[in-house]
Amino acid sequence: MVQRKENGQFKPGKSGNPSGRPNTEITAIRKELATHSKAIIQVVTNAALEGDMQACKMIFDRICPTLKPQAAPVVISLPPGSDLTQIAEALIKASAEGVLPPDIGAQMVASIGQLARIAVIKENLPQPENEDDVLRHIRISIIGEDGIEKFIDPKSRAAEEVDE
Repeated sequence: MVQRKENGQFKPGKSGNPSGRPNTEITAIRKELATHSKAIIQVVTNAALEGDMQACKMIFDRICPTLKPQAAPVVISLPPGSDLTQIAEALIKASAEGVLPPDIGAQMVASIGQLARIAVIKENLPQPENEDDVLRHIRISIIGEDGIEKFIDPKSRAAEEVDE
């Protein structure tokens, strides 16, 4: 049996899959392609040189893939000691003025909303007495096909039936 650390990770030098990746049909196809790769590349190159636009596209997609659009960095001035509401207002104002793209502004405001919810949850959680108690506040339950609810203890990763 494979030994794990207390946190669930495998010990150095141990693996969760000691026999490696299984041989599949795809593995066989990849091996076959690898043995003929130079010939395949030559056929595609010849087709592209003869005017085959699909072959040209295939080559160009590999050599210089299409660039993905990226938003340019934007600097927004915030008043010192801003709270989440003031930050959201500054982002909305920057979007309205065209300084910040509307989709990025909407994503940022939504992120601030999530951050506010997390802050409220954090304030309402009982504070653990020590570090070992941190995971006791998390309860994960799953109702199986048999209709029985099981509680998962995040520390031990073990499932137990719930008696309620």
